[in-house]
Amino acid sequence: MAKYMTSGAQKIMECFLQSSGGKSALYDDEMNLVWSNYHEFFDDFDLKQVKSENQLTSETAVSVIKNGVRAVLNITPVRKTVRTICAYVCSIKDAYDIYRLMSKTVISDFSNNIMNKSKARIEKLVMLNQEIHEAASDLITNNAECGSESSVLNELILQQEQLLTTMNNEIRFYIDTCYKELSEEKEFCNLTILFATVFSYIAEDFKELKRKVVLSVPKKDYYIMNGGSTLLLAFMHLLRAHIMLSPTKSSVTLSAEYNDTITPAGSFLVKVKTTLLSDDKTDESTLLTSRAYRELSKKVFKYNYGGTFECTDTKKNMQTIFSVPVAKKNRGAMLNSSNVCYNCDEGGIYRRYMREIICTENEEHKTLD
Repeated sequence: MAKYMTSGAQKIMECFLQSSGGKSALYDDEMNLVWSNYHEFFDDFDLKQVKSENQLTSETAVSVIKNGVRAVLNITPVRKTVRTICAYVCSIKDAYDIYRLMSKTVISDFSNNIMNKSKARIEKLVMLNQEIHEAASDLITNNAECGSESSVLNELILQQEQLLTTMNNEIRFYIDTCYKELSEEKEFCNLTILFATVFSYIAEDFKELKRKVVLSVPKKDYYIMNGGSTLLLAFMHLLRAHIMLSPTKSSVTLSAEYNDTITPAGSFLVKVKTTLLSDDKTDESTLLTSRAYRELSKKVFKYNYGGTFECTDTKKNMQTIFSVPVAKKNRGAMLNSSNVCYNCDEGGIYRRYMREIICTENEEHKTLD
């Protein structure tokens, strides 16, 4: 029986937690659950067990597992007097919540600064690599005795170039998704055309990997008031997360449709489904990397575009469904060939990212052979 928290104080705290919109719970001074808006977690959560490992006399953060993914649980004691605790307030923040908070702090500035410096240095190394390649070629041309040594040198330089290109692309991808706010572009992006185009590119490119792609898109056009480049990059993150954990040469299902039940104006819903590798064929590093890409794409769809993100994995399949609010009519200037984000140019988002996916899987083929 609670001794210190009055019914009036309890009601005020419940109203505050409810209006804050987070996943929260309220415990009395004896650590009994008295209210929550997230019962699927807190109904089975034992605050007393956490108390046995922590003093809980001040705000405490502990790591918990939420929907199979690690999250942060903040526990704040509410005091009636300096010495008397009358209640405990608990709130869960997942990676998406933390990204949202960090983007408003100097941490995002520091991170972007570091990544931009690293990007500039890698670009310099790429230039040096090219200069070394040219110098080596001239040396080999002028020295007929090089023989087999020339092919070895060229192969080493090529491997170095590929590694630098991969590092440069990954940093660019992170910069454009981690803490980048959407620009207030006036152009409207047609999501139907975007995903119809990108799905067809994927189907064609995956022939090289001997992967069959099953795809479907709606016939009507749906729009977002943005160029769509960040959304496309997040989708490529998600595709990569799936491919990393699926058997080589297995099929990929890609589908898009309009859904009128998620938001009042309707949403554009995309599903990615792949076969899942067995646990004994997946190392911890690959699993963690795939999850990181998936969580990064979730951050974009939920935070940058105000959409939804749902994972429904089984032991055999990996499936992700995301949606973003859309308009049925174009209410602004349309993108054109000079600024569209989903073209197949060598320097564009799709082609740069797909090269990395294909290169990684080809390396996997060599390992298996």
